[in-house]
Amino acid sequence: MYVENNPVNLIDPSGLKTCFEAECSSSESEGSSAPEAAQRSLNRWDSIMDNGYDPESDRFVNDVTITYTTGITGSGHVGGTIVLHQPTLDEVFEVVDLVKARIIKEQDRKRREVATAAIKSTQLGSFATNLIEAEEGFRFNVAKDQATEFQTFLDNNFLSGSLYGFHSDDVGCDEAGAQCRDYRSPGGSMGISGSMQIVYNATNRFGYIDIDRFNPYQGVRGFLGHTFLEVLGSNRGSYQTGTNLNQLSQLRSRFRGWR
Repeated sequence: MYVENNPVNLIDPSGLKTCFEAECSSSESEGSSAPEAAQRSLNRWDSIMDNGYDPESDRFVNDVTITYTTGITGSGHVGGTIVLHQPTLDEVFEVVDLVKARIIKEQDRKRREVATAAIKSTQLGSFATNLIEAEEGFRFNVAKDQATEFQTFLDNNFLSGSLYGFHSDDVGCDEAGAQCRDYRSPGGSMGISGSMQIVYNATNRFGYIDIDRFNPYQGVRGFLGHTFLEVLGSNRGSYQTGTNLNQLSQLRSRFRGWR
């Protein structure tokens, strides 16, 4: 690897070129300038040594282990480990996408369990019908003959505002004549650990329910907690691959550009 005491210059003055076999046998690499070929070889070698990834074959030379946690405590799927045998970079990305989807699915399932318990333990259970799973909560209907009583229930037990944007599609807030409002129970009220959110469209009597940790209408703490710990900083679990996949993807693109 050292030529004339220079560890960077991989071109032998005698005419012998130090390179990987794929480059030596490629007619395309013969058209590259000596510095480009040397840099390409160095980048490939560094990637294999540092990350176990060969950009020439687009495969990892060793197994790749993906570990993940769903962020769920108690019952439920809390995490796992997946081992891929010398995968391509795209195969790792595909499995990571599946892991992310699994984490979100488990998080949503756990939050629906909490919402289900809250519905059953509060007066909402006597109003909400036709419950349909919707991500971390449920869509529901209110019978026409109960609409007035349900509105009284909301007005007497919840703080309200217009932060229903994430769930406007669930209840038809974009429809003509829609009368939508976002209702949040005070934290810890009605025997709920957290704050019940109900987005309700009084026009079609469609509603959405889930449980948040904070009530954004309940003072500065509630607003900041909901904004930074739930909306922006939501705990959606985590995963580790032992390497920077985006960095390797950029390396692969540059490496292919030198061909």
